[in-house]
Amino acid sequence: MDKKIIFMVLVVMFLSEILLQFNEIAGFVCYMLLITGILLTLINIERVDGSAKLMIILMIFPMIRILELFLHLSFYWRVSMVYYLFLFLTLFYFIKFGFEFKPKRGGFGWIVLCIILGILLGLFGKNFSGVERSILLITIIPIIVFSEELFFRGMVQESIEKSYGFSYSIIITAMFYAIASLGLGIGLILFFILFSLILSIIYGVTKNIWLTMIISTIVHVFLFVL
Repeated sequence: MDKKIIFMVLVVMFLSEILLQFNEIAGFVCYMLLITGILLTLINIERVDGSAKLMIILMIFPMIRILELFLHLSFYWRVSMVYYLFLFLTLFYFIKFGFEFKPKRGGFGWIVLCIILGILLGLFGKNFSGVERSILLITIIPIIVFSEELFFRGMVQESIEKSYGFSYSIIITAMFYAIASLGLGIGLILFFILFSLILSIIYGVTKNIWLTMIISTIVHVFLFVL
């Protein structure tokens, strides 16, 4: 798959998220066009290789965002339902496409480093966060973190790295994660770019998704609970 296609997907996602901030119908239409484009691309693929798998994986997020538009529930229950479905789809394709956990590093020193990084990033990101906080979210933060890290690091980053290399996978995954986080507010995008770059680098070096989950859990607690 041409790199241009990945960039086009990211651009349309970015445009969709910006539109959703101002007009949900326009954002919905933009995301539907993205899904249609991905499906049309998949029609022309004769076998489900690495490129096709990546396109299918990338389609998960727009589907989740569209579903979220139709859930008129309280903040806690909307987030819960969205992430449980996100977890289901992520686990399904993680297993179906044969992804595996293959940690290379992850000793005590790495764990301490990740805890410190998580606290520092959490304190820093809290200054930019204007999102709704709820102590109830502590009950679903493990689901949020596990599903996000499995999706972005365990699937997206792994797929891109196999096709285009280490550096490209880190940059694209960071951009993808930041764009996916735009629903929390445009002001947080720079923080989430930095946050995702750090997570992607750590995962790329260690291949240990549990380390990125440690950092992400701490940051989520700072942003959404404290």
